[in-house]
Amino acid sequence: MTPTIAGGDGTVVSPSGSAQWYDLPDDLLGNIRLRITSQRDRARLAAVCKSWRAALARIPAPAVAPLLLLLPRDLSGRTKRLCGGGPDDGWDMPIPDKVAGNFLVGSHDGAWVAAFDLIKHELLLLNLFSSKAMVVSSCDYPWKDPWYSKPITHFVFSDDPDSSDGCILATITDYFHKIALYKYKVGCRSEWTTHGWEGKTFNGIAFCSGDLYGLAYPGEELVKFEIDMEKDGSLVVKSVHLLAIQRRHGPVENEDPLVYECYILELHGKPSKAVRARWLRNREPFFKVFELVDANVGEAYQHKWIEVTWFGDYALFLGPARSKAVHVPVGVEHCGFKRNHIYYSIAIHSITSDLHGDEVYSLKLDNGGLMSCREDKSIGDGLGRTGYWMTGLDNNSMWLDPPYL
Repeated sequence: MTPTIAGGDGTVVSPSGSAQWYDLPDDLLGNIRLRITSQRDRARLAAVCKSWRAALARIPAPAVAPLLLLLPRDLSGRTKRLCGGGPDDGWDMPIPDKVAGNFLVGSHDGAWVAAFDLIKHELLLLNLFSSKAMVVSSCDYPWKDPWYSKPITHFVFSDDPDSSDGCILATITDYFHKIALYKYKVGCRSEWTTHGWEGKTFNGIAFCSGDLYGLAYPGEELVKFEIDMEKDGSLVVKSVHLLAIQRRHGPVENEDPLVYECYILELHGKPSKAVRARWLRNREPFFKVFELVDANVGEAYQHKWIEVTWFGDYALFLGPARSKAVHVPVGVEHCGFKRNHIYYSIAIHSITSDLHGDEVYSLKLDNGGLMSCREDKSIGDGLGRTGYWMTGLDNNSMWLDPPYL
């Protein structure tokens, strides 16, 4: 007998007392969800009815892979394309009117993004899955320069902005020369504070074990910011430390600047960096990963960079807006990502839309550009590498961590 759905809350009513499909036990629903690789289909599973939605909320959710958000700085569209490991893993997501046309400049776990209004020079925190939005209240934004159209170049969160303790927001501003900090907490007001260091240019920042680090250019110098809080809730930088680190071996940024990329992230609780360069002759550029460790007793430096070719139960997702190490538990490799693997997004500032012929899949973009997913050829170091290549004169992408579905 076919059950009916009463009202708009998804409650299912059966005319008989026999067990129905909406009464599936929790463990069975959990097994069904584990076998669904598409995050879009996981969301559809939870939307079937109220009882399934409640049951799935009680079951520990499997790990989810970050999705690649295409064209986060496209001013024209009201939808954003999300891409996963294959052509069936993505979908078009509508963007709320309040942030349509804004630049999405950073992201955090659970599908949080920072949206920047170029006209008002205001910042909004938005959850793309729940549509919850929160304005960062301040009358003293540190980027009110009418001649600078993109005053924010990198934006990171220390924690979930909706948490009871709030979070620290950090961004690079003032033409890459300063770090701006803000203590965000729902219902509380704070002020922005900015701090530079000896005129250095910052090309990346990241929170590692609760501390804020900045990667300076050139030289890949690592700067640690000691942050404290005033009585009024605003943040203050107590001190800035340039860490004494032995420089890594290999090519540097000025040798081949067109292919060089360097991203900072946390791996195994330590500051780490991923560097793309032409490491081998007659080979395409590729990423290597380096972890910060203490130097041995008697060495001239306190720290040094060591190359990492084993991430354990982690995969790395690298990109100019955000880079992150993602835990990949045993048994969830089918969910679209693998352990000990590098997934990276990269922009090619070109109008070409030619395919190489070795793509895993590709997508045509609304503005005429192209996104193509390609596997790197192995270099024999045990790491896998998959690139998401964006073509177009001003196309870009950003990794987005969806909520557990």
